[in-house]
Order: sequence, then structure tokens, then C-alpha cells
Amino acid sequence: MNRSCVISPSQQPRTPSSTLTLLQEYAAANHMLLFEAAYLYHHKDFIRLPLLLVAPKQGLILFDRSSWRADMLKNATVRSWHPSLNRAKAISVDDALEQIRQQANYLLHQDLDVTTAMVWFERLSSQDFEQLDSSFQYLIPRSRALFCNETPGTLSDKITASLAAHTLTLDTTALLATLFIQYTLPPDHFNTHISIADSNQQRYIDDDFLPRGSLVGPYGSGKSSIMLLKVLTYRIRYPQQQIMIIAPSLSACDLLKQKMLGIIEHALIDVDLSTIDVITPEALLTRHARKLYRKPPLPVGITDKMLQKPFHVADIIVCDDADLLCREFLTYLQHLQQKQCLHLLCTHQSTAIGVCHTLTKSYRIHAELEALCRRQDLSAQHSYETSVNIKLCVGNIYMQTILAFKEMLKANKHTQSSLIITPNRAFSQALHEQMHAYIEEEILLFNTQESMIDTLFKHHIIVEHNHMASLYAEHVMIAGIHPENRQIFCHALSRGYKSIDIILHDDSHTTINLQCEDYF
Repeated sequence: MNRSCVISPSQQPRTPSSTLTLLQEYAAANHMLLFEAAYLYHHKDFIRLPLLLVAPKQGLILFDRSSWRADMLKNATVRSWHPSLNRAKAISVDDALEQIRQQANYLLHQDLDVTTAMVWFERLSSQDFEQLDSSFQYLIPRSRALFCNETPGTLSDKITASLAAHTLTLDTTALLATLFIQYTLPPDHFNTHISIADSNQQRYIDDDFLPRGSLVGPYGSGKSSIMLLKVLTYRIRYPQQQIMIIAPSLSACDLLKQKMLGIIEHALIDVDLSTIDVITPEALLTRHARKLYRKPPLPVGITDKMLQKPFHVADIIVCDDADLLCREFLTYLQHLQQKQCLHLLCTHQSTAIGVCHTLTKSYRIHAELEALCRRQDLSAQHSYETSVNIKLCVGNIYMQTILAFKEMLKANKHTQSSLIITPNRAFSQALHEQMHAYIEEEILLFNTQESMIDTLFKHHIIVEHNHMASLYAEHVMIAGIHPENRQIFCHALSRGYKSIDIILHDDSHTTINLQCEDYF
């Protein structure tokens, strides 16, 4: 007679995912970070870590992931891997983990013994392990293995014991910035410190480019920065892929190139920037027209012929600030990339295509501005102890802008840069003429057809709202753009990182109400 066997919950083998869940819960409870299928990049190379546990002030645990089952290992033996062995017929866990440990220490630029190697057996229980050849216990002690039937208690004991012998002197940010360059945003004109991408941004960076996809997020959410991290590391993993980035102006293109160069220098990766095309929509259309016509029509625009014949320019096209580009051009891009990838970065869902990855947090809109916008009555001539000033004027808005500019200069004697954002080109030109007569400092008009990368952070610049993409300054003045134009107004608010002055017509003599949720 067959006798049934009742297995208690503690004895019942866990599924592969449940042991991982235990590890995730343990990491969260102990303020540790767990990375699954993460990459380490260095120069032109990269290695893939099946699982990495980062314990601040203690060290790292690198896990190799094994899907071996008991029936597969019944008559097997294990030994340290040697080049003479066939990898397909040998379990080289110990040596592989040692290579990963050495690589991690090399990337830290110090000979730090902060890593421990462990094996995660997805489908092997501790009881099955006991029945294997003695060579397994010799090379893979139980203390260095996680089994599919681990309990919270046994898992905690093993992790604690593995970390007990180590002390990590680097802070968590410095460690992650060195190990995971794909998540690291180096300092630039606006951020003086290294920052690490948040978990939502990391998921976007790790995902492959899809045939049609979009990154949607508010102004200041880091879309452009994490896109560049994704592009650079994608280029290392897939060196044969041709990548093109489209930005609205020459200055925006140069800023993206400058950012990429900063990432490369910080990360010590070997990527030839000439292999990543960064161009304006006009430059792409010109290139296409020269392919089709002996004498391209001027000005270059989208013609029927362009939409009829295929034109391969890149395997992947990434379009930054896609909201600022006309629908006709976005349709043209979809035609170009019928058989290749097209990826849009946009602020509004209506612009997005394909599978969307959504960011929700803005890192540029600081708390002072949000607190101000939550107030219900922002009335004329009211002064706030924040970085935002609202001024309603009757009459000549140009003179009010000039007066506000002089006050800004007086309050910030050492300021080097500012943006004055206007509703249109005519307003910009009229304001520029009057400021030239009343202001001693040099005021520049932004030119989309010229690269102004060398002057952006050292001069005062007047720019109309539809050309302000990728431009930032210490001080921003928004002149003549009413908050009712929510998309434009919000975009303008995100351009300044020290102070913002808003100069509005007070035609109705009513209070201007700004609601935080309307703009952020």
C-alpha cells in the first residue's frame, strides 16, 4: 500500500521566485540594495551579474544563479574551472565568481576585499545538496549557497555570516557610482554632486529599445540624462547598432554631446562619440534631401518623395523633447523607421508612441517653488521669501521686464547667466532692442541655427519659449507668458535653478491663482 507523505511548510521546497522574494524582503528590511541581472561596464567590456546585494558599510555579495536540479547532478562532480576544461560540460561556479569579484574590485580602483561569492540554487533544496558528490560540499560550502527551501531565518544567518568579515569605507553613493556607471549622473552646470538614478529610472535604462517606445515624464525628471546613459551602455553591449539622437536646436545637440562626454570621462568607458549621431531635424531633412535631389529645394522641408522611398539613417532613432517638434516631422520619423526602432522623449502622453515608460518625479522643481504654487492668492506686488517673484504690470511690459532684470542683477551681483523667456520672436527682438539701450551688460538673442554652447552659461540670453529646450540658467525671467498656457508656462518654470521672476500683464486687474498640481 502506498503511504502518502505530508510535508510541512518549512520543509516544502520553495519556487525559484519565492527564494528571491525572501532575499528582496531581507534587503528591504536591512536597508540594503538588491540588483538582479545587473551589468558592470569598463572600457569596451561588460559583465553581467546574476544577482548583487549591496550592504552599506559592510560589503557586496555576488550571487551566481544556478538552475541545476537534483536529477541532473545525480552522478556529477564539481571542480575548479581550468582553461583545458570544456565549459559546456563543467560547472565553473567557483572560478566564475572569483572573476566577478576581481572585476568588481578593479572597478573600485582599490584593492578592497569587500565582496563575497555565493551560489543561488533555484531548483535545488538543501536536502538534495546533501546527496550530491562530496566535491560539491568541498568547493561550495553550505554557508555559501542559497537553496530553494531557505527560510527567513537560515537566509538571514547566511547573509550575516558572509558580511561579518568585511567593512566598507566608501559611502553607498560612491560605491554605486563606481560600480554602476549606467545609473550614475555626473556633476554638470546644474548639479554639483554625483547622483544615482532612482529605481524607476534604472528600469528604463536596463530595458532594451523596442521598435516603438516612449519615455514620458515631467520637466526636470531626468529624461535626457538617463536616455544618454541608456544609449552609451547600449552601444557597448551592441556595438554594431547605429544610433541617432535628434534634438530641436544646435545648442541642444551640443549640450547632449557635452553631457555624453562627461559621462564617458567619469565612467572610464570607451565609446567613440562619432559613432552616435546627434543632429537637428533640419540636418536630418537636409541629409535626406541630398540623397534624393541633385539640388535640394530650399528651405528644406518634408516632400512626398521623402515619404515614398526608404532611407536608412540609423537602427535606432531617439528624439529628445519630441513635444517641441511638429506632428508632420514625427510622422516622417515613423516612416523612416518602419523596420527600425523609434524612441520619443516627451512630457505629454499625447505625443508618446508605442510602449511607454513613465517618470513621475521632477528633480528640478524645488520645494520652494512647489510651496509657492500651493498658495491660493498670489496677488500683485506681493513679496515672498522664496526664489520666485510674481509681478503684475499695467502698461509697458518691456520696461517692467528691464526693471525686474536690473533688480535681479542688483540682488545677484556675481551672477553669470540668465534666461529671459518670451512668447514669440517679435517680443524677443523688441525686448532686446530696449534692453540694449538701458542695460550695460551684454544681452544675446538666442539663435537656433548657431551653436551657442560656449555662451549659454556665461551670458544673459533672450529666447522664445519654443526654443528653450535643454537651456537652463541660474536665473530665469518669464515675460509675457500667461499661466493659462500651462504647458509653456510649466516648461519655462523648470528652466531656472536659483531664481525665477514672472512678469505678467494685469489687463483684468484680478488675482493670479497658481495651483501646484496644475503645473507639476
